[in-house]
Amino acid sequence: MVCLPVFYNRTKSARVAAVLTWLKLVRTPDHTTHDHGTVVTALLTEGVAVAVEGVDFVGLRSDQFSEMVQLFRDVIGVPLARETSGMAGFRLGDGTVLEIYGPADEFHSFFTTGPVVGLRVGDFDAVRVLMLSAGVEFIGAAQHANGMSWQHFRCPDGTVLEIIGPGRGTGGHQY
Repeated sequence: MVCLPVFYNRTKSARVAAVLTWLKLVRTPDHTTHDHGTVVTALLTEGVAVAVEGVDFVGLRSDQFSEMVQLFRDVIGVPLARETSGMAGFRLGDGTVLEIYGPADEFHSFFTTGPVVGLRVGDFDAVRVLMLSAGVEFIGAAQHANGMSWQHFRCPDGTVLEIIGPGRGTGGHQY
């Protein structure tokens, strides 16, 4: 199933523009369309549905850091991929990154609204531009590593989420 643009009370020219924008967002570098699977979530921006392909990241901040690490590593059996002072990173079976941050990790101090979910998108730069033009508030600078880019943002209710996907990696923090 392919995610199609959503239109509500749009003129014909607006619908054509939305379809063209959508096609740019879902095309792969070899100019074939990307199958987004059977379950598709969409960000609605100016009448265009931008496919969110899945979840790549879940971040949890906890005052019980050691107990949380023990729960995921020792009880649930999630492999520990990396650990630093105040941060433990796990890799789930489908490749999703789960990171737990303790009080010592000040970089993620804005994780105050519950779990922070990283939404995988097909083109980080294009989705970010659409979100900025819609007035979405981003937190800090975009971050980049190995051809991927990500940045946190605030939802209208204050919930912190993240977009992550292939990006050009200009500006922001390089890892």
